[in-house]
Amino acid sequence: MNTLTAFIREHTQVILDEWVSRAGELPSARGLPPPSLRDHVPAILDRLADAIDRRDHGPRPLEDLPEQHAALRYHEGYDPRQVVAEYRLLRHVIADLYTDRGDLSSDSRPKMKPLTVMHEAVDRAISEAVDQYAAERDRVRDEFIAILGHDLRDPLQAILFTANAQLARAREIDATTANAAARTATAATRMERMIADLLDFARGRLGGGFSVVPTRFDAREFINHIVHELAHAHPDRDIRFMADQASDDFNVDWDSDRIAQVLANLVGNALMHGTDPVSIRLTDNGGEVAITVGNRGEIPPDVLPHLFDPFVPDRSNGGRNGLGLGLYIVQQIARAHGGEVRAQSSNGETTFLVRLPRRARARTA
Repeated sequence: MNTLTAFIREHTQVILDEWVSRAGELPSARGLPPPSLRDHVPAILDRLADAIDRRDHGPRPLEDLPEQHAALRYHEGYDPRQVVAEYRLLRHVIADLYTDRGDLSSDSRPKMKPLTVMHEAVDRAISEAVDQYAAERDRVRDEFIAILGHDLRDPLQAILFTANAQLARAREIDATTANAAARTATAATRMERMIADLLDFARGRLGGGFSVVPTRFDAREFINHIVHELAHAHPDRDIRFMADQASDDFNVDWDSDRIAQVLANLVGNALMHGTDPVSIRLTDNGGEVAITVGNRGEIPPDVLPHLFDPFVPDRSNGGRNGLGLGLYIVQQIARAHGGEVRAQSSNGETTFLVRLPRRARARTA
Protein backbone atom coordinates (compact mmCIF):
# COMPACT_ATOMS: atom_id res chain seq x y z
CA MET A 1 0.00 0.00 0.00
CA ASN A 2 1.25 3.48 -0.83
CA THR A 3 2.62 5.19 2.29
CA LEU A 4 0.53 8.33 1.67
CA THR A 5 -2.56 6.14 1.39
CA ALA A 6 -1.77 4.52 4.73
CA PHE A 7 -1.16 7.93 6.27
CA ILE A 8 -4.54 9.29 5.12
CA ARG A 9 -6.37 6.24 6.44
CA GLU A 10 -4.59 6.26 9.81
CA HIS A 11 -4.96 10.01 10.31
CA THR A 12 -8.43 10.56 8.84
CA GLN A 13 -9.84 12.06 12.02
CA VAL A 14 -6.86 14.39 12.51
CA ILE A 15 -7.15 15.55 8.88
CA LEU A 16 -10.90 16.09 9.30
CA ASP A 17 -10.50 18.08 12.51
CA GLU A 18 -7.83 20.34 11.01
CA TRP A 19 -9.81 20.78 7.78
CA VAL A 20 -13.03 21.68 9.63
CA SER A 21 -11.06 24.24 11.66
CA ARG A 22 -9.65 25.91 8.52
CA ALA A 23 -12.72 25.56 6.29
CA GLY A 24 -14.93 27.01 9.03
CA GLU A 25 -13.17 30.36 8.50
CA LEU A 26 -14.33 30.65 4.88
CA PRO A 27 -16.98 33.36 4.39
CA SER A 28 -19.62 30.94 3.08
CA ALA A 29 -19.10 28.55 6.02
CA ARG A 30 -20.04 31.02 8.75
CA GLY A 31 -22.88 29.65 10.80
CA LEU A 32 -22.60 26.09 9.49
CA PRO A 33 -22.33 23.47 12.24
CA PRO A 34 -19.38 21.02 12.00
CA PRO A 35 -21.55 18.06 10.82
CA SER A 36 -22.84 20.13 7.88
CA LEU A 37 -19.36 21.41 7.16
CA ARG A 38 -17.75 17.98 6.94
CA ASP A 39 -20.66 16.22 5.11
CA HIS A 40 -18.93 14.32 2.23
CA VAL A 41 -15.33 14.96 3.28
CA PRO A 42 -14.77 11.60 5.08
CA ALA A 43 -15.96 9.74 1.98
CA ILE A 44 -13.83 12.00 -0.23
CA LEU A 45 -10.74 11.15 1.86
CA ASP A 46 -11.52 7.45 1.61
CA ARG A 47 -11.85 7.51 -2.18
CA LEU A 48 -8.83 9.80 -2.47
CA ALA A 49 -6.75 7.21 -0.61
CA ASP A 50 -8.05 4.51 -2.95
CA ALA A 51 -7.21 6.62 -6.02
CA ILE A 52 -3.65 7.23 -4.77
CA ASP A 53 -3.15 3.54 -4.00
CA ARG A 54 -4.26 2.38 -7.43
CA ARG A 55 -2.62 5.35 -9.19
CA ASP A 56 -5.94 6.31 -10.74
CA HIS A 57 -5.33 8.98 -13.40
CA GLY A 58 -8.82 8.64 -14.84
CA PRO A 59 -11.31 11.50 -15.23
CA ARG A 60 -13.41 10.53 -12.18
CA PRO A 61 -11.14 9.19 -9.42
CA LEU A 62 -13.61 10.29 -6.73
CA GLU A 63 -16.65 9.07 -8.72
CA ASP A 64 -19.76 11.20 -8.07
CA LEU A 65 -18.78 12.62 -4.66
CA PRO A 66 -17.61 16.04 -5.98
CA GLU A 67 -20.98 16.55 -7.72
CA GLN A 68 -22.90 15.65 -4.55
CA HIS A 69 -20.69 17.91 -2.46
CA ALA A 70 -21.11 20.83 -4.90
CA ALA A 71 -24.91 20.43 -4.92
CA LEU A 72 -25.02 20.54 -1.12
CA ARG A 73 -22.79 23.58 -0.97
CA TYR A 74 -24.94 25.41 -3.52
CA HIS A 75 -28.01 24.97 -1.35
CA GLU A 76 -26.03 26.17 1.66
CA GLY A 77 -25.28 29.44 -0.14
CA TYR A 78 -21.68 28.83 -1.27
CA ASP A 79 -20.30 30.41 -4.41
CA PRO A 80 -17.91 28.50 -6.73
CA ARG A 81 -14.84 30.17 -5.26
CA GLN A 82 -15.63 28.89 -1.78
CA VAL A 83 -16.18 25.34 -3.06
CA VAL A 84 -12.77 25.44 -4.78
CA ALA A 85 -11.24 26.86 -1.59
CA GLU A 86 -12.47 23.86 0.40
CA TYR A 87 -10.60 21.45 -1.87
CA ARG A 88 -7.50 23.65 -1.76
CA LEU A 89 -7.59 23.57 2.03
CA LEU A 90 -8.02 19.80 2.07
CA ARG A 91 -4.90 19.35 -0.04
CA HIS A 92 -2.94 21.80 2.12
CA VAL A 93 -3.99 20.03 5.33
CA ILE A 94 -2.92 16.61 4.00
CA ALA A 95 0.41 17.98 2.73
CA ASP A 96 1.16 19.84 5.98
CA LEU A 97 0.33 16.88 8.21
CA TYR A 98 2.17 14.40 6.01
CA THR A 99 5.27 16.62 6.06
CA ASP A 100 5.15 16.85 9.87
CA ARG A 101 3.98 13.33 10.77
CA GLY A 102 4.50 11.11 7.74
CA ASP A 103 7.18 8.49 7.26
CA LEU A 104 9.54 10.91 5.54
CA SER A 105 13.24 10.85 6.27
CA SER A 106 14.93 13.89 7.71
CA ASP A 107 16.53 14.47 4.29
CA SER A 108 13.19 14.25 2.48
CA ARG A 109 11.27 16.71 4.62
CA PRO A 110 13.07 19.86 3.32
CA LYS A 111 12.41 18.65 -0.22
CA MET A 112 8.66 18.88 0.44
CA LYS A 113 8.89 22.66 0.76
CA PRO A 114 9.29 23.38 -2.99
CA LEU A 115 6.26 21.18 -3.67
CA THR A 116 4.26 23.13 -1.10
CA VAL A 117 5.29 26.43 -2.69
CA MET A 118 4.34 25.09 -6.13
CA HIS A 119 0.93 23.93 -4.86
CA GLU A 120 0.29 27.34 -3.29
CA ALA A 121 1.23 29.14 -6.51
CA VAL A 122 -1.02 26.90 -8.60
CA ASP A 123 -3.82 27.28 -6.06
CA ARG A 124 -3.55 31.05 -6.21
CA ALA A 125 -3.70 30.88 -10.00
CA ILE A 126 -6.79 28.67 -9.81
CA SER A 127 -8.40 31.04 -7.31
CA GLU A 128 -7.71 34.11 -9.45
CA ALA A 129 -8.99 32.37 -12.59
CA VAL A 130 -12.19 31.25 -10.84
CA ASP A 131 -12.67 34.76 -9.39
CA GLN A 132 -12.37 36.36 -12.81
CA TYR A 133 -14.59 33.73 -14.43
CA ALA A 134 -17.26 34.16 -11.75
CA ALA A 135 -17.10 37.96 -11.97
CA GLU A 136 -17.50 37.87 -15.74
CA ARG A 137 -20.32 35.35 -15.51
CA ASP A 138 -22.11 37.47 -12.91
CA ARG A 139 -21.69 40.63 -14.99
CA VAL A 140 -23.17 39.00 -18.10
CA ARG A 141 -25.99 37.50 -16.05
CA ASP A 142 -26.81 40.82 -14.40
CA GLU A 143 -26.83 42.62 -17.74
CA PHE A 144 -29.13 39.95 -19.14
CA ILE A 145 -31.47 40.33 -16.15
CA ALA A 146 -31.56 44.11 -16.60
CA ILE A 147 -32.35 43.84 -20.31
CA LEU A 148 -34.91 41.08 -19.76
CA GLY A 149 -36.69 42.99 -16.99
CA HIS A 150 -36.81 46.16 -19.06
CA ASP A 151 -38.11 44.38 -22.18
CA LEU A 152 -40.77 42.45 -20.23
CA ARG A 153 -42.34 45.61 -18.87
CA ASP A 154 -43.94 46.80 -22.14
CA PRO A 155 -45.97 43.63 -22.89
CA LEU A 156 -46.82 43.30 -19.21
CA GLN A 157 -48.18 46.85 -19.10
CA ALA A 158 -50.34 46.03 -22.13
CA ILE A 159 -51.75 42.97 -20.33
CA LEU A 160 -52.41 44.94 -17.15
CA PHE A 161 -54.01 47.84 -19.06
CA THR A 162 -56.33 45.46 -20.93
CA ALA A 163 -57.35 43.62 -17.75
CA ASN A 164 -58.05 46.87 -15.88
CA ALA A 165 -60.02 48.21 -18.86
CA GLN A 166 -62.22 45.12 -18.74
CA LEU A 167 -62.68 45.47 -14.98
CA ALA A 168 -63.76 49.09 -15.47
CA ARG A 169 -66.61 47.73 -17.63
CA ALA A 170 -67.53 44.97 -15.18
CA ARG A 171 -71.24 45.86 -15.36
CA GLU A 172 -71.23 45.49 -19.13
CA ILE A 173 -69.54 42.08 -19.36
CA ASP A 174 -70.53 38.65 -18.08
CA ALA A 175 -69.31 37.34 -14.73
CA THR A 176 -66.93 34.77 -16.27
CA THR A 177 -65.09 37.43 -18.27
CA ALA A 178 -64.95 39.75 -15.25
CA ASN A 179 -63.46 36.99 -13.07
CA ALA A 180 -60.89 36.18 -15.74
CA ALA A 181 -59.94 39.86 -16.00
CA ALA A 182 -59.56 40.08 -12.21
CA ARG A 183 -57.28 37.02 -12.13
CA THR A 184 -55.25 38.40 -15.03
CA ALA A 185 -54.83 41.77 -13.27
CA THR A 186 -53.75 40.08 -10.02
CA ALA A 187 -51.20 37.86 -11.80
CA ALA A 188 -49.87 40.78 -13.86
CA THR A 189 -49.48 42.92 -10.73
CA ARG A 190 -47.54 40.13 -9.02
CA MET A 191 -45.33 39.75 -12.10
CA GLU A 192 -44.78 43.51 -12.13
CA ARG A 193 -43.43 43.31 -8.58
CA MET A 194 -41.14 40.44 -9.53
CA ILE A 195 -39.78 42.37 -12.51
CA ALA A 196 -39.23 45.40 -10.27
CA ASP A 197 -37.23 43.17 -7.91
CA LEU A 198 -35.15 41.87 -10.82
CA LEU A 199 -34.42 45.39 -12.03
CA ASP A 200 -33.49 46.52 -8.52
CA PHE A 201 -31.12 43.58 -8.22
CA ALA A 202 -29.53 44.27 -11.60
CA ARG A 203 -29.19 48.01 -10.97
CA GLY A 204 -27.64 47.36 -7.59
CA ARG A 205 -25.12 44.86 -8.94
CA LEU A 206 -24.23 46.79 -12.09
CA GLY A 207 -24.37 50.29 -10.63
CA GLY A 208 -22.76 49.84 -7.24
CA GLY A 209 -25.83 49.87 -5.00
CA PHE A 210 -29.39 51.12 -4.72
CA SER A 211 -30.27 54.75 -5.31
CA VAL A 212 -31.78 56.76 -2.44
CA VAL A 213 -33.72 60.03 -2.74
CA PRO A 214 -34.42 61.20 0.84
CA THR A 215 -37.37 63.44 1.72
CA ARG A 216 -38.49 64.71 5.12
CA PHE A 217 -41.54 62.95 6.61
CA ASP A 218 -42.94 61.57 9.85
CA ALA A 219 -41.98 57.90 9.93
CA ARG A 220 -44.69 57.07 12.47
CA GLU A 221 -47.49 58.40 10.28
CA PHE A 222 -45.98 56.96 7.11
CA ILE A 223 -45.42 53.45 8.46
CA ASN A 224 -48.84 53.44 10.11
CA HIS A 225 -50.35 54.17 6.67
CA ILE A 226 -48.31 51.41 4.97
CA VAL A 227 -49.20 48.85 7.64
CA HIS A 228 -52.88 49.82 7.35
CA GLU A 229 -52.72 49.09 3.61
CA LEU A 230 -51.01 45.75 4.20
CA ALA A 231 -53.57 44.78 6.84
CA HIS A 232 -56.40 45.75 4.48
CA ALA A 233 -54.89 43.50 1.79
CA HIS A 234 -54.74 40.57 4.26
CA PRO A 235 -57.97 40.83 6.32
CA ASP A 236 -57.60 37.26 7.58
CA ARG A 237 -54.23 37.97 9.27
CA ASP A 238 -53.34 39.78 12.50
CA ILE A 239 -50.98 42.62 11.52
CA ARG A 240 -50.21 45.20 14.23
CA PHE A 241 -48.29 48.46 14.29
CA MET A 242 -46.78 49.77 17.52
CA ALA A 243 -44.94 53.06 18.05
CA ASP A 244 -44.39 55.17 21.11
CA GLN A 245 -46.97 57.92 21.23
CA ALA A 246 -45.05 60.08 23.70
CA SER A 247 -42.66 62.88 22.80
CA ASP A 248 -40.44 60.70 20.60
CA ASP A 249 -39.30 62.34 17.39
CA PHE A 250 -39.93 60.30 14.25
CA ASN A 251 -39.12 62.95 11.67
CA VAL A 252 -36.67 61.35 9.24
CA ASP A 253 -34.98 61.97 5.90
CA TRP A 254 -35.52 58.66 4.10
CA ASP A 255 -36.55 57.49 0.66
CA SER A 256 -40.24 56.81 1.32
CA ASP A 257 -40.69 54.52 -1.70
CA ARG A 258 -37.76 52.39 -0.60
CA ILE A 259 -38.99 52.20 3.00
CA ALA A 260 -42.42 51.12 1.75
CA GLN A 261 -40.58 48.38 -0.19
CA VAL A 262 -38.76 47.29 2.97
CA LEU A 263 -42.01 47.01 4.92
CA ALA A 264 -43.84 45.17 2.14
CA ASN A 265 -41.01 42.63 1.79
CA LEU A 266 -40.56 42.03 5.52
CA VAL A 267 -44.27 41.80 6.29
CA GLY A 268 -44.80 39.62 3.21
CA ASN A 269 -42.01 37.33 4.40
CA ALA A 270 -43.61 37.12 7.87
CA LEU A 271 -47.04 36.35 6.40
CA MET A 272 -45.63 33.64 4.13
CA HIS A 273 -43.38 31.86 6.59
CA GLY A 274 -44.64 32.78 10.09
CA THR A 275 -47.80 32.78 12.13
CA ASP A 276 -49.74 35.63 13.75
CA PRO A 277 -49.47 38.10 15.17
CA VAL A 278 -47.19 39.97 12.76
CA SER A 279 -46.00 43.02 14.67
CA ILE A 280 -44.28 46.14 13.34
CA ARG A 281 -42.62 48.39 15.90
CA LEU A 282 -40.94 51.78 15.48
CA THR A 283 -38.37 52.93 18.03
CA ASP A 284 -36.66 56.31 18.46
CA ASN A 285 -32.98 55.73 19.28
CA GLY A 286 -31.78 59.30 19.02
CA GLY A 287 -29.52 59.50 15.99
CA GLU A 288 -31.19 56.48 14.43
CA VAL A 289 -34.64 54.98 14.15
CA ALA A 290 -35.31 51.24 14.31
CA ILE A 291 -38.03 49.30 12.51
CA THR A 292 -38.76 45.84 13.92
CA VAL A 293 -40.91 43.24 12.18
CA GLY A 294 -41.67 40.09 14.14
CA ASN A 295 -43.81 36.99 13.92
CA ARG A 296 -44.27 33.65 15.61
CA GLY A 297 -42.29 30.74 14.21
CA GLU A 298 -38.59 30.00 13.87
CA ILE A 299 -36.21 29.93 10.91
CA PRO A 300 -34.10 26.72 10.67
CA PRO A 301 -30.53 27.36 11.92
CA ASP A 302 -28.98 26.23 8.62
CA VAL A 303 -31.12 28.77 6.69
CA LEU A 304 -30.54 31.76 8.97
CA PRO A 305 -26.97 32.64 7.81
CA HIS A 306 -28.09 32.86 4.17
CA LEU A 307 -31.38 34.75 4.51
CA PHE A 308 -30.09 37.82 2.68
CA ASP A 309 -28.32 36.02 -0.16
CA PRO A 310 -29.87 36.63 -3.61
CA PHE A 311 -31.43 33.77 -5.56
CA VAL A 312 -31.02 31.27 -2.73
CA PRO A 313 -33.86 28.74 -3.18
CA ASP A 314 -36.53 28.88 -0.49
CA ARG A 315 -36.64 25.31 0.81
CA SER A 316 -39.69 25.88 3.00
CA ASN A 317 -41.98 25.47 0.00
CA GLY A 318 -39.97 23.52 -2.51
CA GLY A 319 -38.31 26.69 -3.82
CA ARG A 320 -41.55 28.07 -5.23
CA ASN A 321 -41.92 31.24 -3.17
CA GLY A 322 -40.75 33.82 -5.70
CA LEU A 323 -37.27 34.75 -6.86
CA GLY A 324 -35.52 34.80 -3.52
CA LEU A 325 -34.75 38.54 -3.80
CA GLY A 326 -37.05 40.09 -1.19
CA LEU A 327 -34.74 39.98 1.82
CA TYR A 328 -31.69 40.75 -0.32
CA ILE A 329 -33.43 43.95 -1.48
CA VAL A 330 -34.29 44.85 2.13
CA GLN A 331 -30.61 44.51 3.03
CA GLN A 332 -29.47 46.65 0.09
CA ILE A 333 -32.01 49.39 0.84
CA ALA A 334 -30.89 49.49 4.48
CA ARG A 335 -27.24 49.75 3.41
CA ALA A 336 -28.05 52.46 0.86
CA HIS A 337 -29.56 54.50 3.72
CA GLY A 338 -26.39 53.97 5.77
CA GLY A 339 -28.05 51.40 8.03
CA GLU A 340 -28.27 47.64 8.49
CA VAL A 341 -30.73 44.79 8.91
CA ARG A 342 -30.38 41.75 11.13
CA ALA A 343 -32.46 38.64 11.71
CA GLN A 344 -32.93 36.73 14.96
CA SER A 345 -34.90 33.54 15.44
CA SER A 346 -35.27 31.74 18.76
CA ASN A 347 -37.79 30.70 21.40
CA GLY A 348 -40.55 30.34 18.83
CA GLU A 349 -40.23 33.86 17.38
CA THR A 350 -38.48 35.51 14.44
CA THR A 351 -37.53 39.19 14.35
CA PHE A 352 -36.04 41.41 11.65
CA LEU A 353 -34.44 44.61 12.95
CA VAL A 354 -33.79 47.46 10.49
CA ARG A 355 -31.64 50.25 11.95
CA LEU A 356 -31.40 53.45 9.89
CA PRO A 357 -29.73 56.79 10.57
CA ARG A 358 -32.31 59.53 11.00
CA ARG A 359 -30.80 61.55 8.16
CA ALA A 360 -29.92 59.42 5.14
CA ARG A 361 -27.78 60.91 2.40
CA ALA A 362 -28.86 60.97 -1.22
CA ARG A 363 -27.26 58.20 -3.22
CA THR A 364 -27.26 57.64 -6.97
CA ALA A 365 -26.53 54.14 -8.27
